[in-house]
Amino acid sequence: MRSDSSIRTHPRRKGVADLAGRSPPRPSRGGHPCGVGTPLARGLFRLRTVRYGAQVKREDEPTNLGAPRVCSIADALQVVGERWSLLVVRELGSGVRRFKDIQVNTGVPRETLAVRLRKLEGEGIIERRRYCEHPPRDEYWLTDAGLSLFPVLDALRSWGERHVTGARGADRAAGTVGG
Repeated sequence: MRSDSSIRTHPRRKGVADLAGRSPPRPSRGGHPCGVGTPLARGLFRLRTVRYGAQVKREDEPTNLGAPRVCSIADALQVVGERWSLLVVRELGSGVRRFKDIQVNTGVPRETLAVRLRKLEGEGIIERRRYCEHPPRDEYWLTDAGLSLFPVLDALRSWGERHVTGARGADRAAGTVGG
């Protein structure tokens, strides 16, 4: 059995005894996809945590020259990262245009779909076109910004086939997951 003195830890990670009375070390941002090669990664910025009521937001605070950097991945997820949003884009890209058809194909609740369509329209991802005045009926079309999401959807589909769908199928075949 090893003695406590022979246990090695990562040089940047401290053991519990080492942290007594001190705050834990800050995580490195060097490997973060939004920080690679940016002033943040070079140490020109420091991260700070800001509380907005119950929400916590991490902001870049300039510590030297330059303007604060934002994470474009986080910004993109604010636009299309809510549940159902990308499935709505998928349906519109496959030619489905009407509210009821989108709802049936995705299984999204009516109220949620209405909210997602309004948000996607407000963000410039889709546009609404009226095709009947009485009763008012609309169709939804992808804008250029919406069409540019298809490489992202293709990458997600490919990733899901490799890491999610395939893994679930293998687990079910082995009897380790209930189905």
